[in-house]
Amino acid sequence: MIGLLGSVRVNGVEPTVHGTPRGRQEQSCAATKKNPPKGGVFKRLSSVRGGRLSPTCPATSGRMFLHNVREFKSPLNPSRRLEMTVATQNAIVAAVTRSLSPGRMSTYKAAAGIAPGDDDLRALSLYAWNAEVSGALLSVLHICEVVTRNAVADAIAAVYGAAWPWSPGFEQSLSNPQAGYNPRNDLFKSKGSYISTGKVIPELTMMFWVHMFTRRFDHRIWDPHLRLVLPHLGPGSVSHHRSQTYQKLDSLRRLRNRIAHHEPILNRNLPADLKTIHDLIKVRCPVTERWVSTIEHASTIIAAKP
Repeated sequence: MIGLLGSVRVNGVEPTVHGTPRGRQEQSCAATKKNPPKGGVFKRLSSVRGGRLSPTCPATSGRMFLHNVREFKSPLNPSRRLEMTVATQNAIVAAVTRSLSPGRMSTYKAAAGIAPGDDDLRALSLYAWNAEVSGALLSVLHICEVVTRNAVADAIAAVYGAAWPWSPGFEQSLSNPQAGYNPRNDLFKSKGSYISTGKVIPELTMMFWVHMFTRRFDHRIWDPHLRLVLPHLGPGSVSHHRSQTYQKLDSLRRLRNRIAHHEPILNRNLPADLKTIHDLIKVRCPVTERWVSTIEHASTIIAAKP
């Protein structure tokens, strides 16, 4: 939506572009449709009955001159602007709110300090930012999860062998509760018909890897192997670092789940979340963490919160 120009009637008069009469505008539209600009984005919207919006032709160069025009700049890309009248703004907000659901948008309205009955672009701006930062965080969460689960898999293999998913001893070491998360069932389902450990590892849920950092595995796995698979941990006991890793990884699991279910994350301490991601990667491999620092853009988007 960002980057569209609003075109509505003002006092019953169709606005013009740079004073061009409507007839010549329509000729321009026809010509433009034959040779649309790259990207094919419709940049003008006209109001129709019922307050709905329908696309017209892609906008030609120039700007729409209207009374009471508001200019909305994207917090992530200030060069992308939405110029509109108050009527167009309200129509866009109402349409998007209906599409996303008033209940969902109420969270963003409240965060933006907007009264429940008001139409304001700040809520949509916040929604767009939440989507952008979620996508940016998901990319680094992916790297963090892969790095961490590989470290855990190495530790398990050091005790139960390379084929640990099929080790009766490892299977029996997993809890088997009747209710709630069941890591033994998770392993059983993830093995399926696979015959390679490398195929099973990505099938296991993130909760499985979090569970592996509980204290039930201290004696057999973590006391002898934690510092071998996470060699850049700081000073402190194995139990302390194992517990801290559990808490960090479980917090990121919750963040990942909210992102995966398209839930708002705007009330989380996202700079702290991003630091946790870097910290978990760094204790495994500082070089990988530095590489992540060069490719991630989540920090930039977090700082651009509207």
